[in-house]
Amino acid sequence: KLDEGIFADAGSRKGHVQLIIADSGHGKTSVALWEAETLLRNGYKGAWFQLEDYDYNTAKHFKANVCDKMDNIQICHELFDIEDIKREARRVNREAGVDFIVFDYVQNIEHTKGKRYDEVEYISKQITRIAKDLNVLCIPLSQVTLNYGSHQGWNLEPGKGHVRWSQQLKQDAHCILSVFRPSEINSLVANDQQVKDWRGDLHPINSVWIRQAKVRYGKRYLRRYHLIHTDKGVKPYENRYETT
Repeated sequence: KLDEGIFADAGSRKGHVQLIIADSGHGKTSVALWEAETLLRNGYKGAWFQLEDYDYNTAKHFKANVCDKMDNIQICHELFDIEDIKREARRVNREAGVDFIVFDYVQNIEHTKGKRYDEVEYISKQITRIAKDLNVLCIPLSQVTLNYGSHQGWNLEPGKGHVRWSQQLKQDAHCILSVFRPSEINSLVANDQQVKDWRGDLHPINSVWIRQAKVRYGKRYLRRYHLIHTDKGVKPYENRYETT
């Protein structure tokens, strides 16, 4: 388990898949880094498949936040095919032990056989298989595209209906975490220092909220977890839980 609240009964269990969704720029990787560093700090071991950006930046983040736990996180940046990823995950688990695996991000995973639709379905099923076979928490990150033409404000906060890249991915996930950064939405920026929440209340402009968009097992919490961006990544804010 990662923490109390929205993570207490669902979202962070071995053998499960926890999907993190967000539109571009809203902070899905930042949230995954925070979750991973928290797990490392609590004594768990992990693997991070770098499918976007650079492994240097990921390693730099962990070094700045959990320097004494660097031996417990394996970062792989050279593999993109799901079969190669599966083999590497098994190897790391066999040689070092793994409790969680992050895939940043899932749309960049490849499988060369079959049509694209079949490829996506297969990749989703294989991530679920990795979680079950290795008894690890799998955390794939998926980008969603929000409809800025027909929605505005907090109506742009992603839900499980936005996971259109793969219906299989949505079905396979035991928990879906939605990430939303109001400062990315012009109508929610009150001034240079503050953004509006769903009630119209003001908060620091570098605020980020996550919430459960789906829970298969455990309790579904109708509240959001408040994080804030710092120079070392996102961290829990003062009043971290807020009812929706």
